[in-house]
This record gives sequence, C-alpha cells and structure tokens, in this order.
Amino acid sequence: MDYGIMRVEKRTRSAVYGLQIEANRTALDFHVLEYCGGDRSLLLNAVIHFDESTPHLHVASIPIVKDNDESHLSAKKSWKT
Repeated sequence: MDYGIMRVEKRTRSAVYGLQIEANRTALDFHVLEYCGGDRSLLLNAVIHFDESTPHLHVASIPIVKDNDESHLSAKKSWKT
C-alpha cells in the first residue's frame, strides 16, 4: 500500500491496522520536523514493518543542516541530543 513516501511492507487484517498507519504517519511527521528541518523533500524512504511483534517504521533521510544561511550535509549535527 502506498502513502506517498511511506509504504506498508506487509498488510495486517486487524482493526488496529488503521491506528498503526496513523501513529507511524505522526512519527514520520516528527522525523521530518526534527531531522529534516520540515523539508519533506529530504526524505528518501519510509517503510512500516510488520515483521516483528511490534510494528515499526524505518526512515531514511538526507541529513542537511543550515548554518548561517548555508546548507550542508552533516549527520553529526542533524542528530540532536
């Protein structure tokens, strides 16, 4: 199932399915705000996995940060502590 940048790897038949999608969409929105500076174009891939007991989301994005009106690649600075 395709949700734009986010896709579902394996479909479940439970009533919880819709809640899982919404919770992971919220997690994806959080990732975009915190680690992509709100720029969804920096997302490369987002996949919901149902292969373990707890559904989870894998996200790949480009770690671009802005310093003094310049943008550059920095994995270290993109991970806030």
